[in-house]
Amino acid sequence: MAVRSARVGPLAPLGARERHNGRRPTATSAPVVGHLSGAGTGGRQHGPRYRRPLVAPEEPAATGGIGSRVAGWATVALLVVLVVLALVVPRAAADATVTPPPPGVGTNSGRFPLCDGLEPGVRTQLREGLALMRRTAEGERLFAVLLDRRVCVGVAPLPGRTLARAQARETAPGDWSTSTVIIDAPRMPWLEVDVLAATLVHEAAHIDRAISGTHCAATRSCTVLPSGARLEEEIAAHAAEATWWREVYGDDGKGAARPEGGNLDELLAAYLRGDDAFRDYVAAWRGPDHDDAR
Repeated sequence: MAVRSARVGPLAPLGARERHNGRRPTATSAPVVGHLSGAGTGGRQHGPRYRRPLVAPEEPAATGGIGSRVAGWATVALLVVLVVLALVVPRAAADATVTPPPPGVGTNSGRFPLCDGLEPGVRTQLREGLALMRRTAEGERLFAVLLDRRVCVGVAPLPGRTLARAQARETAPGDWSTSTVIIDAPRMPWLEVDVLAATLVHEAAHIDRAISGTHCAATRSCTVLPSGARLEEEIAAHAAEATWWREVYGDDGKGAARPEGGNLDELLAAYLRGDDAFRDYVAAWRGPDHDDAR
């Protein structure tokens, strides 16, 4: 049982005629506190019967008491928690967030220029490729061209080994909404997302040149290869593709084992050798023996 100590005043006797052990208490005699046995009013009392001592009011707890110290510790702990949250939460949020595209259009966040009727898995894969495409400033700009001009990005079986194809159509002045970028459907299940993103950059460059009027057909300056490809357009689109690959992986490329990644590393190497070497590389790639036209 807890025991509380308190400062008490002097004990007052019941009356002058009462005695204790045959001796009349005096004002100078020291009061004796009797021992109470039992509980409540039925307990037996030994010793003199004094009035219940007058207990002085308890003094306020000292400022350094246990309650005060606990409150102080709680305040310190709360401050520590707030500081930790202020330092850790923003960093954790930044770490959990995907690297945003560089400053540019910025109004297309969360929207993708996808065709209707795509299967959920294909739709997800195309969204991932388009999102990764925006990792560079030029990729972001080309993404905005596709979105703002309502170009449809989808999948369909393409002939031969063709990986992708862009068709730019202006059905009315300034209306390019029937234009399409199509990825070969049979190759989608194993196409890596970075290769898909680079391919989308390539095809978006074709669409952009048609819309901006810089396509060689607009200036009647096309060099048509035996395969039917327009050399100037393929050089421009492959240059955009190689530049994106370089900005993502550096001058040495990815070092990928798969054919598409390997081709992009070779494309980048040719691009870094200069304009003439790159032109020869693209012309040979798009020659009659190469049917992987994009």
